[in-house]
Amino acid sequence: MSLDLSIDIQKEGPVTIISLRGELDDFHAPKLNDAFAQVIDDEACRKLIVNLDEVSFVDSVGLGTIAIAGKKILKEDGLLNLVCTKTLISKLITASGIVDAMGKRIGLYDTLEDAKNNLN
Repeated sequence: MSLDLSIDIQKEGPVTIISLRGELDDFHAPKLNDAFAQVIDDEACRKLIVNLDEVSFVDSVGLGTIAIAGKKILKEDGLLNLVCTKTLISKLITASGIVDAMGKRIGLYDTLEDAKNNLN
């Protein structure tokens, strides 16, 4: 049985921070997709940080969900930064090509503060 995925959404001025805890897999990805729809589509967020520091597992569907959100926010001329200090998950993100494919509009950072400072 997989661990649940909890999602916490916080606003700090023009920046929205989505903090995840648990497993981001094919079972839980729709929950994250709903959160992305809420902040990107409904709330017109253009500066988004996804904090993955408390995620214990990510599969290809979870990475795909993040990539789709990245494409959505890019279409709106927004920015998406990811925060992750877990080596295995950071390597998966890097190997997936998400960051490279979206150029300077998406970044991967070790700290929430660095992610905030690079939303320009």
